[in-house]
Amino acid sequence: MALIKRRVLGKGTYGTVFFAESTDPDAPPIAIKSCLLHRSSSLRLEDRILTQLRGLPGIVQSFGSTTSIKNGAQYSICFLNMPLVEPWRT
Repeated sequence: MALIKRRVLGKGTYGTVFFAESTDPDAPPIAIKSCLLHRSSSLRLEDRILTQLRGLPGIVQSFGSTTSIKNGAQYSICFLNMPLVEPWRT
């Protein structure tokens, strides 16, 4: 499944959250949280905690994480299933 980043939802100390859609039209949108690899210890910890809490009500679900290289910089990426409060199809 390929994902396309559509827009930035927010930026903070621990990274940037993007709204992303799959190339599969039946797949729901997800949030992708990313940060530079050398600053990723908090993001990796967040992913581990969310993985342990998977399935509990009210907890954001993590689909895992990976690393990526863009323009020569390494990024840590966490895939999140976050409820959207606005219409996502425009």
